[in-house]
Amino acid sequence: MQTTRQKVIFIAIFVVLFFAVRVHFYKFPLSGEEGMFAEIFVNQPQGSEFMLQGRADGENIYNNRAHPYNLYNSLRIAGFLCSPITKQIPYTDDLRITPLLRVLFSMFQFFILLGIGLYLCFRKEAVNILLALLFLAIAISPTAIKTSIILQIDGGVGILMNGLFAAIILLIARSKKRTFLHYALLFCATFYLATGKQEWSIILLFAFIVIGIFALITRSVNRQDFKPDIPIVLTIFAGVITGNIISYFLGPINYMGSLDVIWQFSRIESAISGDTQIADWVQLRLSKIFWICTVIALAAISSILAFQKIKKIRLPELLLCIYGLGLFGAFFFSNASLVPRHFAPSLIVLTFAVIALFPSKMSPKTFTVISLILFTMYASTVVHVFVSTFMKPIRPHFDASTVNLKPDEIAILSPAQGWNKPEIDFINHYMGKTSVEKTAKKLNKKLYPQDYVWPENETRKDY
Repeated sequence: MQTTRQKVIFIAIFVVLFFAVRVHFYKFPLSGEEGMFAEIFVNQPQGSEFMLQGRADGENIYNNRAHPYNLYNSLRIAGFLCSPITKQIPYTDDLRITPLLRVLFSMFQFFILLGIGLYLCFRKEAVNILLALLFLAIAISPTAIKTSIILQIDGGVGILMNGLFAAIILLIARSKKRTFLHYALLFCATFYLATGKQEWSIILLFAFIVIGIFALITRSVNRQDFKPDIPIVLTIFAGVITGNIISYFLGPINYMGSLDVIWQFSRIESAISGDTQIADWVQLRLSKIFWICTVIALAAISSILAFQKIKKIRLPELLLCIYGLGLFGAFFFSNASLVPRHFAPSLIVLTFAVIALFPSKMSPKTFTVISLILFTMYASTVVHVFVSTFMKPIRPHFDASTVNLKPDEIAILSPAQGWNKPEIDFINHYMGKTSVEKTAKKLNKKLYPQDYVWPENETRKDY
């Protein structure tokens, strides 16, 4: 991509492909928890409690979410900035508001990827054709599609926080001369990241330990000088600590509740204690392999490139790689239920890691291996888009007329079903049977329907 024409064509191809593969998915009705995030984005409820848990006598019921406050405040700010667009459509009109919200949520990923695309066009180093094709494959991969159109934190604000941090690391890694501005941007990006989910900070601190051990070993063996990289590590560490302190004071309940959620997810021994549970754990991973395969591919490529560059690798490049691998492994090896959104941060960080490590020239063996991985990535996209578009019908939007409440009744609904139906009083069924029944009793309401079938896992740890 040396000429202006080639650069314009490359960016145009990216933009067209990005939206073309998502058009069908923008039409999907909201489901599950998405209604809570739609409420934050569209109506921006004020105060420290803004997670929609239901509605009683026409008044919305909100409470805290067991994740750091700034995640949801960032989403609320983004919604405010987009309000000139969202206010043009009645939020009660599912057929019009839902596609718009999915498009707007995909903008988090679009702008981060667009920034990467522009970087590839205007950087001084030559861009290997494989890298250009890999970038496009990532943008249209099943993981990228799913995590960009869903109304959730990980694929929205999570992409923004991790993307900005990784972008600054890439900028510094490619800069021959580092100025005060570089370190100021790095501190701000790290600080912002640290006000997000605590597992990101924990994994980042773990990456510090890994690169510290690597630096000590390499320095004694190869006499490699890492002194220029020490200010980078110290700046990131300062940003992590400061960000977590501020995150706690912004919302102590949210912050401490999130640590409990991390503890529940991190108890891998509960998932692999016994032959049957080991089999279940493996089966779950295999059943989700279609969504995880893109991140696995990026983890493999970044590991190969880092190993080949091990004698000349700089700490910022290694940090990106280790952090991205950590984000992937933290969920892959946990007892979490594994949904695509969990891998959105690792997808974007590993993308930056691959770009930072990708050489302009490579050996024929490496070229062949990456080409084969690239082929599987494009094949998975073709299968996913074809099956979803032509073989799976779009289910209808929730029909509010099916809920006929008496004055003393309150419906059991998902947030997606009730968030934009002000005429329906409801309780969020994700609260679990016990909490729903207690809330209904407190409101002096009878549950509708009385024969509601509760899922097997009726308790939630993140509310």
